[in-house]
Amino acid sequence: MKQEKTIATLLRIFPYAKKALPRIILGVVAAVAASLFALAIPQFLRSLFDNLDGSGTLDTLYLFVFLVFLMGTLEAAMVLLRRWLVLTPGTFVEAGLRSTLYKKLQDLPVSFHDRWPSGQLLSRATQDLSLIRRWLSFGVVLLFANALTIIVGLAILFTFHWLLGLIFFLISIPIWIQGYRFEAKYGEVARLSQDQ
Repeated sequence: MKQEKTIATLLRIFPYAKKALPRIILGVVAAVAASLFALAIPQFLRSLFDNLDGSGTLDTLYLFVFLVFLMGTLEAAMVLLRRWLVLTPGTFVEAGLRSTLYKKLQDLPVSFHDRWPSGQLLSRATQDLSLIRRWLSFGVVLLFANALTIIVGLAILFTFHWLLGLIFFLISIPIWIQGYRFEAKYGEVARLSQDQ
């Protein structure tokens, strides 16, 4: 029941977010690429050190240092690209939602504004719209990127040794459970604080 309500709420935002979706999706791709570059650097260094035989020249070392620097630069570029891609669409979605809210408030009869303090309603609504902007700009993007990073990191640990992967997986279970509990409790407390 709660999940259906959440999905229905998210679908109501879709008309406002439709134009922003391509940039948000590209932002997710850039965030995933940044995470993959970050995971690739230690893998590259591991393979480099595993294959050292002492016969390499200083020029070879410079090449490997340059490659690590290049991967780090690409990671930073992807992070910058992600920020550039997702910041503006979230702001446009928020502006569209605010415009609709203001139009609805102006269409209400004066008696509504006499019964309900419109300033307080407007303040709460704009705070919620700001949260939606931040969620679209960063939350949803990092949710996908971090989930993929965890999955790829888990796969990498399993390639080292199955026990490392298993330990990581078992340790992550309580963190996921605690995060879910925190989200549920935070939702209740946030709603109570808004209703005061």
